[in-house]
Amino acid sequence: MCVREWATLASMRLVLLAFPLAALAGSGCTPDRCRAGNDELSMVLRAVDLRTDDGEEVRVAVDFATGDRAAIPISWAKCDGDRVLINGQDARETTQEDRTEYTLTLDGDDSEMITVELDRATEDDLVTASVERPPRFEIVAPEPGIEVSRSEPIVLEWEPPAEGSEMQVELQEELGGGRCIVSDDVEHDYKGQGGVRVDDTGTWTVPAGVLTNDGELRCDARYVLRRFSQGDYPEALAEGGFVEAQVLRILLFESVP
Repeated sequence: MCVREWATLASMRLVLLAFPLAALAGSGCTPDRCRAGNDELSMVLRAVDLRTDDGEEVRVAVDFATGDRAAIPISWAKCDGDRVLINGQDARETTQEDRTEYTLTLDGDDSEMITVELDRATEDDLVTASVERPPRFEIVAPEPGIEVSRSEPIVLEWEPPAEGSEMQVELQEELGGGRCIVSDDVEHDYKGQGGVRVDDTGTWTVPAGVLTNDGELRCDARYVLRRFSQGDYPEALAEGGFVEAQVLRILLFESVP
């Protein structure tokens, strides 16, 4: 079993997540933006399936931009008469620091397929993007809340596996800052942005010693496992975006020397 390199799509995803849109262009809807055609807009659609205290839910967020998302994009917001729908429901418009998002939280039982529609008053054609949620899984080992020594290997197990696919394994400290856990091994940089992608066989071993620190610190931490699926990007839109869904599961533990 080997750690695979990020695909081009994953690299683009990291660029889009890191790049501040509104810092350059602000948000809202200007006359120029209202006149922009669909072929000038790119779309980023993310649907995240996760467990909460209220049960299973899927959080969907989509944003649009004009310009090169890897250079100087301009966040787009809908204009009079425009609608953004998620699974047939009007999405909520939310102004983030770097973009305008359209969001909706779906019940987990009714969200195997996620569909976003952009219906613009100035365009004749409806733009549609869909993505099927990847198969759900559960982390079965180790037990949540246990102590995990950085000097010993840890075996992560989940069910069911998805042969031929990949699982993203990411490590986060509850307080952040990297003071407690350090990952300097390039092949096992679980704390790096996006973590590490591994074969989705149902088990993965984090070797002993790849996670260290400068002292004898203990800290609360979590492994975040994600399984992805990709949807078809709308041909009517400009290049530069992506359409994806993910199932996310979290393992809480205490990291000890």
